[in-house]
Formats: sequence, structure tokens, C-alpha cells
Amino acid sequence: HLVYFGDTAHVPYGTRSPATVNRLVRAHADFLVRKGIKCLVVACNTASAVALSLLRSRLPVPVIGVIEPGVREALKCTRNGRVGVVGTRTTIASGAYQRRLVEGGSGIRIFPQACPLVVPLAEEGWADHRMARIAAREKNAVQPRAIAEESFMLFQRCRPLCRVFQIEIGRRPDPVLQFVTG
Repeated sequence: HLVYFGDTAHVPYGTRSPATVNRLVRAHADFLVRKGIKCLVVACNTASAVALSLLRSRLPVPVIGVIEPGVREALKCTRNGRVGVVGTRTTIASGAYQRRLVEGGSGIRIFPQACPLVVPLAEEGWADHRMARIAAREKNAVQPRAIAEESFMLFQRCRPLCRVFQIEIGRRPDPVLQFVTG
């Protein structure tokens, strides 16, 4: 059977320090192991970026994160070797996506950008709200110049906002600027 554990008491993780994320994730994983899980899927980008190696080293079960699948897809789909990575402050600061992209592809150029407004907008269901368009243009959400140059963008978690971001950075939605959700 499947056990889902969503930590709604401490979200968002993307604004928390790596030490706090590690502490929370470790406690939740220990709880789930005591419940008899056979495998742990860490479906949060920030938790995967910060705590995955810690969990893999200390848990008696396989641990799967969300970064590797997104990186594989980005490397498979990029046409010019440039990948824009959009995520929470903690995810971007961890360098996890950047390291795995470099490890996976030679000559890859990475353009990371923290987007603190993206997760709250997606969680509130505001993909069609004017605030999503405003956030897409603001420096604290996405730097349009860095992303508009890219033929591929690795975009974490917030798929409903992808079309808004394409339009607001001055690109028509097309297959050249692709989005992969982590």
C-alpha cells in the first residue's frame, strides 16, 4: 500500500534554512520508517535538494528524489546546452540542480534563479490571476533576460504558471522554451 505524508504544518520548505529542512525531513523519514515503509519518495524539490544524501546515508530503505528525473529530462531536451533553473531560494542556494546538470552533461550552461513568489502563487491557484503576470515580470520572481535567452527551462513544481511566464518574458508559448517540472 501507499503512505502519503504531507508536512502542511511547516510549508513552505523553500524559505527555511538547510539545517531546518534537514531536521524536519529527518524526523518525518524516521517516523515513516517506523511505520514500515519499503521505499521513500521525497517529492519536494527543496527537501530533495537539501536532505536527499543525508536520508540515503542513514535510512534502511531506498530513497528517491525529484531532482535526478528533472535533470535527465532537461539534458535530453536542451537544444543549445543552456538550462534555466527556477526554484525556491533554498533549492537554488543548495546548488543541487546545478551540480547534477554539470555532472550529467558536458558544456552545459546553467542559469539559476530563485523565485520566491512562484510557489505561493501556484499553491493558491493563481495561475490566471494578474498577480502571476506581475510576479513573472518582477526581479524577485524571474529575471526575464536570463530566461528569455534559454531554449530550455527547468521549472520546478509550478506547471500551471509556465504559460504565464512564457508570455510575460516576451515569448509566445512554443516548443522552443520547454518546461520540465521536478
